Amino acid sequence: MMGMQSIPQLGRGGVVGIGLGAAGATSGLGWHLGLAGSVSVGLLFDSHGNIGLAISPSGGRGEGAGWTAGGQFTTAPFANTIWDLGGPSGSVGGGGGAGLAGAVEVSSNGGGAVTETVGVGAGGFGMTFLGGPTIIVPLVCH
Repeated sequence: MMGMQSIPQLGRGGVVGIGLGAAGATSGLGWHLGLAGSVSVGLLFDSHGNIGLAISPSGGRGEGAGWTAGGQFTTAPFANTIWDLGGPSGSVGGGGGAGLAGAVEVSSNGGGAVTETVGVGAGGFGMTFLGGPTIIVPLVCH
């Protein structure tokens, strides 16, 4: 079994997370963007030994039509603790695929989080411009 310090190379700081998420977008008409949204739930780990549950619903605009859902891995190299990822933020992302699908999202939160999703999808490729809160529920705090 891995020790806490080996999970994300935590001796150097930063936050990592694992979880599940889904995102989708509707197609826009002409130069107008369609609607988009995403939701993710996962565990965050930091170098101080903190562990928290992150819940992130968001909505906004998108281009393309389809959805992606699957497992997620998050890295936030500029975050000091899991708390740096909480609160309101904006994000931009893109991805898609039919059957096997993938997506990447970059958030403007305090940690500069990058989230990769690998799973299933339908409808094709697209991009999203989203905003919403990230709620951190503490599980282990130091």
